[in-house]
Amino acid sequence: MTTEDLPGGSAPGTAYPAGVVPHPPSVREDELDGIREPDFPIALRGYDREAVDAYVEHVTRVIAGLEAGSSPQAAVKHALDQVGEETRGILERAHETADGITSRSQAQAAERLQRAEAEARELLAAAETKTRVLDNDADEIWRERKRLLDDVRRVADELGELADGASRRFPAEEATATAELPPPPPPPADS
Repeated sequence: MTTEDLPGGSAPGTAYPAGVVPHPPSVREDELDGIREPDFPIALRGYDREAVDAYVEHVTRVIAGLEAGSSPQAAVKHALDQVGEETRGILERAHETADGITSRSQAQAAERLQRAEAEARELLAAAETKTRVLDNDADEIWRERKRLLDDVRRVADELGELADGASRRFPAEEATATAELPPPPPPPADS
């Protein structure tokens, strides 16, 4: 017999709506007869153990039903015990679900952190490579600048030597004589 068989009882895993107290289960006459006159099969050297265990279980259920029906407080306690078991099961499943969610979230977070660290290492390596390339380019530009300045100085020196050679070949007096020449005539006027 289960609590489903009892009037006002509930199936395991079900609960009464808030504020509703179930009616205490009533005890049927045939159940009381089974308690008043137990019948155990005779077995070699005593009673059959399975029959005695079944009887004790049956009597325990009947007594629980009687206790639940003896007072409203007992009925409330019986209902609370049933709800407490259901609530405990719900809370255990919720806790297991929360643990599973937490474990998955932690694993995902660890994976994302590893990916972020790997990406950061790649970005850092790329930045270091680019910095080396830019440093090499800057060094090359400075070398080219120095070479150009050296070339300009060399050309300036050569032009200075050429100017000195030209001034030795053509003394300054000739330059004065050309400066004393009369200016060229004005161009004819168009009428």
